[in-house]
Amino acid sequence: MAVVTFDRRELKELIGRNVSDKELENRVPMMGCDVENVTDDELEVEIFPNRPDLLSVEGFARSLKQFLGEGEGVVEYGTTEGELEVKVDGSVEDVRPFISAGVVRGVDVDEDILRSLMQAQEKIHTTLGRKRRKVAIGIHDLGGVEGPFTYKAVEPEEIEFTPLGFKDKVNLLQIKEKHPKGEYAKIL
Repeated sequence: MAVVTFDRRELKELIGRNVSDKELENRVPMMGCDVENVTDDELEVEIFPNRPDLLSVEGFARSLKQFLGEGEGVVEYGTTEGELEVKVDGSVEDVRPFISAGVVRGVDVDEDILRSLMQAQEKIHTTLGRKRRKVAIGIHDLGGVEGPFTYKAVEPEEIEFTPLGFKDKVNLLQIKEKHPKGEYAKIL
Protein backbone atom coordinates (compact mmCIF):
# COMPACT_ATOMS: atom_id res chain seq x y z
CA MET A 1 0.00 0.00 0.00
CA ALA A 2 1.08 3.54 -0.64
CA VAL A 3 0.96 6.38 1.83
CA VAL A 4 0.42 9.71 0.10
CA THR A 5 0.48 13.22 1.48
CA PHE A 6 -1.94 15.83 0.19
CA ASP A 7 -1.77 19.58 0.71
CA ARG A 8 -4.98 20.58 2.55
CA ARG A 9 -5.11 23.93 0.71
CA GLU A 10 -5.06 22.15 -2.66
CA LEU A 11 -7.63 19.61 -1.51
CA LYS A 12 -9.94 22.42 -0.32
CA GLU A 13 -9.57 24.27 -3.64
CA LEU A 14 -10.29 21.14 -5.69
CA ILE A 15 -13.33 20.16 -3.61
CA GLY A 16 -14.63 23.72 -3.50
CA ARG A 17 -14.97 23.94 0.27
CA ASN A 18 -13.13 23.23 3.48
CA VAL A 19 -13.45 19.67 4.71
CA SER A 20 -13.04 19.51 8.48
CA ASP A 21 -10.63 17.17 10.24
CA LYS A 22 -13.59 15.28 11.70
CA GLU A 23 -15.22 14.91 8.28
CA LEU A 24 -11.94 13.62 6.82
CA GLU A 25 -11.43 11.17 9.68
CA ASN A 26 -15.02 9.86 9.33
CA ARG A 27 -15.50 9.87 5.55
CA VAL A 28 -12.12 8.90 4.09
CA PRO A 29 -12.13 5.41 5.70
CA MET A 30 -15.55 4.87 4.10
CA MET A 31 -13.79 5.30 0.74
CA GLY A 32 -11.56 2.36 1.65
CA CYS A 33 -8.55 4.48 2.65
CA ASP A 34 -6.93 4.77 6.05
CA VAL A 35 -6.22 8.25 7.40
CA GLU A 36 -2.67 8.17 8.73
CA ASN A 37 -2.38 11.79 9.88
CA VAL A 38 -4.25 15.09 9.62
CA THR A 39 -2.61 18.45 10.28
CA ASP A 40 -3.62 22.01 9.44
CA ASP A 41 -1.49 21.79 6.30
CA GLU A 42 -1.55 18.14 5.22
CA LEU A 43 -3.62 15.00 4.97
CA GLU A 44 -1.72 11.72 4.94
CA VAL A 45 -3.69 8.74 3.60
CA GLU A 46 -2.93 5.07 2.94
CA ILE A 47 -4.17 4.08 -0.52
CA PHE A 48 -4.84 0.49 -1.53
CA PRO A 49 -3.03 -0.70 -4.69
CA ASN A 50 -6.31 -1.22 -6.55
CA ARG A 51 -7.02 2.53 -6.45
CA PRO A 52 -4.25 4.26 -8.42
CA ASP A 53 -6.77 7.00 -9.25
CA LEU A 54 -6.43 8.19 -5.64
CA LEU A 55 -2.65 8.64 -5.72
CA SER A 56 -2.86 12.29 -6.79
CA VAL A 57 -4.58 15.11 -4.94
CA GLU A 58 -6.70 15.72 -8.04
CA GLY A 59 -7.96 12.12 -8.20
CA PHE A 60 -8.44 11.94 -4.45
CA ALA A 61 -10.39 15.22 -4.42
CA ARG A 62 -12.55 14.06 -7.34
CA SER A 63 -13.46 10.84 -5.51
CA LEU A 64 -13.97 12.52 -2.14
CA LYS A 65 -16.16 15.18 -3.74
CA GLN A 66 -18.29 12.43 -5.30
CA PHE A 67 -18.44 10.58 -2.00
CA LEU A 68 -19.60 13.76 -0.23
CA GLY A 69 -22.38 14.08 -2.82
CA GLU A 70 -20.92 17.22 -4.38
CA GLY A 71 -19.43 15.82 -7.58
CA GLU A 72 -20.68 16.06 -11.14
CA GLY A 73 -20.44 12.38 -12.00
CA VAL A 74 -17.84 10.61 -14.12
CA VAL A 75 -15.87 13.01 -16.28
CA GLU A 76 -15.30 11.90 -19.86
CA TYR A 77 -12.04 13.00 -21.46
CA GLY A 78 -11.85 12.85 -25.23
CA THR A 79 -8.86 11.43 -27.04
CA THR A 80 -7.67 11.69 -30.60
CA GLU A 81 -5.05 9.88 -32.63
CA GLY A 82 -1.92 12.02 -32.60
CA GLU A 83 0.76 12.60 -35.18
CA LEU A 84 3.76 12.03 -32.93
CA GLU A 85 5.52 8.76 -33.55
CA VAL A 86 7.35 6.54 -31.06
CA LYS A 87 9.56 3.93 -32.67
CA VAL A 88 10.37 0.93 -30.47
CA ASP A 89 13.76 -0.66 -31.02
CA GLY A 90 14.19 -4.41 -30.48
CA SER A 91 16.93 -3.70 -27.92
CA VAL A 92 14.31 -3.03 -25.21
CA GLU A 93 12.28 -6.20 -25.76
CA ASP A 94 13.78 -8.08 -22.78
CA VAL A 95 13.69 -5.06 -20.44
CA ARG A 96 10.38 -3.38 -21.28
CA PRO A 97 8.39 -5.45 -23.79
CA PHE A 98 5.45 -2.99 -23.76
CA ILE A 99 5.28 0.77 -24.15
CA SER A 100 2.47 3.27 -24.23
CA ALA A 101 2.68 7.00 -24.84
CA GLY A 102 0.30 9.90 -24.67
CA VAL A 103 0.37 13.65 -24.97
CA VAL A 104 -1.73 15.94 -22.80
CA ARG A 105 -2.31 19.42 -24.15
CA GLY A 106 -4.02 22.48 -22.74
CA VAL A 107 -2.87 22.03 -19.14
CA ASP A 108 -0.78 24.66 -17.42
CA VAL A 109 1.57 22.71 -15.19
CA ASP A 110 2.39 24.78 -12.12
CA GLU A 111 4.45 23.69 -9.10
CA ASP A 112 1.43 22.12 -7.35
CA ILE A 113 0.46 20.05 -10.38
CA LEU A 114 4.05 19.00 -11.02
CA ARG A 115 4.48 17.92 -7.39
CA SER A 116 1.22 15.95 -7.57
CA LEU A 117 2.22 14.27 -10.84
CA MET A 118 5.59 13.27 -9.45
CA GLN A 119 4.11 11.89 -6.21
CA ALA A 120 1.55 9.83 -8.18
CA GLN A 121 4.27 8.66 -10.57
CA GLU A 122 6.51 7.48 -7.73
CA LYS A 123 3.65 5.76 -5.89
CA ILE A 124 2.62 3.93 -9.09
CA HIS A 125 6.26 2.90 -9.56
CA THR A 126 6.33 1.50 -6.03
CA THR A 127 2.95 -0.25 -6.00
CA LEU A 128 1.65 -1.37 -9.39
CA GLY A 129 5.10 -1.08 -10.91
CA ARG A 130 6.67 -3.35 -8.28
CA LYS A 131 9.52 -0.92 -7.64
CA ARG A 132 9.78 -0.26 -11.40
CA ARG A 133 10.31 -3.90 -12.29
CA LYS A 134 6.93 -4.09 -14.07
CA VAL A 135 6.02 -0.46 -14.84
CA ALA A 136 8.01 2.74 -15.19
CA ILE A 137 6.54 6.09 -16.12
CA GLY A 138 8.27 9.06 -17.68
CA ILE A 139 6.74 12.52 -17.74
CA HIS A 140 8.35 15.01 -20.09
CA ASP A 141 7.78 18.52 -21.40
CA LEU A 142 7.41 18.38 -25.18
CA GLY A 143 8.23 22.07 -25.43
CA GLY A 144 11.91 21.59 -26.22
CA VAL A 145 11.91 18.38 -28.26
CA GLU A 146 10.65 17.09 -31.60
CA GLY A 147 9.56 13.66 -32.77
CA PRO A 148 9.77 11.10 -33.99
CA PHE A 149 11.02 9.49 -30.80
CA THR A 150 12.91 6.22 -30.50
CA TYR A 151 12.66 4.01 -27.45
CA LYS A 152 15.85 1.98 -27.29
CA ALA A 153 18.63 0.69 -25.08
CA VAL A 154 21.88 2.65 -25.24
CA GLU A 155 25.35 2.48 -23.80
CA PRO A 156 25.55 4.40 -20.49
CA GLU A 157 28.08 6.95 -21.79
CA GLU A 158 26.19 7.56 -25.05
CA ILE A 159 23.41 9.88 -23.81
CA GLU A 160 23.64 13.05 -21.70
CA PHE A 161 20.90 15.27 -20.31
CA THR A 162 20.12 17.44 -17.28
CA PRO A 163 17.88 15.53 -14.85
CA LEU A 164 15.30 17.35 -12.75
CA GLY A 165 17.08 18.85 -9.75
CA PHE A 166 20.51 18.84 -11.43
CA LYS A 167 22.36 21.87 -12.81
CA ASP A 168 24.62 20.11 -15.28
CA LYS A 169 24.27 17.45 -17.93
CA VAL A 170 25.20 13.93 -16.89
CA ASN A 171 25.34 10.63 -18.74
CA LEU A 172 23.45 7.50 -17.72
CA LEU A 173 26.42 6.04 -15.85
CA GLN A 174 26.70 9.24 -13.80
CA ILE A 175 22.97 9.14 -13.07
CA LYS A 176 23.39 5.59 -11.79
CA GLU A 177 26.12 6.82 -9.43
CA LYS A 178 24.85 10.30 -8.42
CA HIS A 179 21.07 10.47 -8.83
CA PRO A 180 18.68 9.09 -6.18
CA LYS A 181 16.86 7.14 -8.92
CA GLY A 182 20.13 5.47 -9.91
CA GLU A 183 19.14 2.66 -7.56
CA TYR A 184 16.86 1.34 -10.31
CA ALA A 185 19.75 0.69 -12.69
CA LYS A 186 19.89 -2.89 -11.39
CA ILE A 187 16.65 -3.57 -13.29
CA LEU A 188 18.56 -3.15 -16.52
